[in-house]
Amino acid sequence: MNEVMVSLLAPAGVPPEQIDMWVEEQVYRLRARWRISGVGIGELTRSCPSEGGHWLIDLDRSARTGPLEKDVALAGIITDFERLGLRPELFVRTAAAVQAR
Repeated sequence: MNEVMVSLLAPAGVPPEQIDMWVEEQVYRLRARWRISGVGIGELTRSCPSEGGHWLIDLDRSARTGPLEKDVALAGIITDFERLGLRPELFVRTAAAVQAR
């Protein structure tokens, strides 16, 4: 099983004092929109609180089958993050990498 995570960067044009609330609202909306797809969008986690503006989100694909590179729902979620200006990057940890630790 692969562990899937998305890294998000702060968008330009949103005032720093409002950025956390704005990103939370956007992720909440996407979570509700994509719930039916079988991909769970987890809670936002700050990746570097001292630097600000960066978040991580776990994606739960346990209800999905098939390879990541052909997952249309996952591609749609990434596209929605891009449209919001959050510059997503997808990270995947394979079972082999987890066992190697």
